[in-house]
Amino acid sequence: LAAVLFFDVDDNFPPGKRCDRWRYIFNWAGFCRLKIDLWRKKNYSKSIQEEEPMNTLGIDIGTTSICMVVYQEEEKKILVSRSASNAFLPREGFRQDAETIVRKVQNLLKEVSGFPFDAVGISTQMHGIVYVNAKGEAVTPLYTWKEECGNLPFRGRESYAEYLSRMTGYPMYTGYGSVTHFYLRETGKIPADAQGFVDIGDYLAMRLTGSTRRRVNESLAASFGGFDLKKGRFD
Repeated sequence: LAAVLFFDVDDNFPPGKRCDRWRYIFNWAGFCRLKIDLWRKKNYSKSIQEEEPMNTLGIDIGTTSICMVVYQEEEKKILVSRSASNAFLPREGFRQDAETIVRKVQNLLKEVSGFPFDAVGISTQMHGIVYVNAKGEAVTPLYTWKEECGNLPFRGRESYAEYLSRMTGYPMYTGYGSVTHFYLRETGKIPADAQGFVDIGDYLAMRLTGSTRRRVNESLAASFGGFDLKKGRFD
């Protein structure tokens, strides 16, 4: 029984605090394991204490690297860890290929296949967006948090980010998903078959599970800009 959990972890932990990223993943995934324990207790007569320790798979999609670990909560140790480099597309500024990221994660999964896991935690770089079609496939690059199009002049005066900040009342900066979307919409650069956008972590979850539903965690949606956490929607 596997459960997939979507959430974000700030990509800017100070040096020496990288372990905090995994602590976030395992704390959230621990809640997931509790649900699994309760389900097993309800459906099986065998005592949970007699079963094998449960493991958590942690996936971290950073801007420069992709990391994966299998962690055993009971003994509080990492059973295996693997990583792969992540890079920007050549001549594409600060954009990355979403499918390349998915393939690298799939390759890492093969490398840790000898270690079973019962829950999955995904952390990811914030602010960036990738557009998907009706089949749940990427139709654009991943526009990362370093995207600079929001600094370009809008209508010859203020920048796209400044205009959006003034019109919405929200602080908006270049690299925010909402600013990138605004720029692409105004310049006619959104593909005709795009059905919407998600962040790279949720895109990975879609591809790994075969889902075509576009779902974004609220904390990541808030990182796009213009999202009201209290109302649970964009203004």
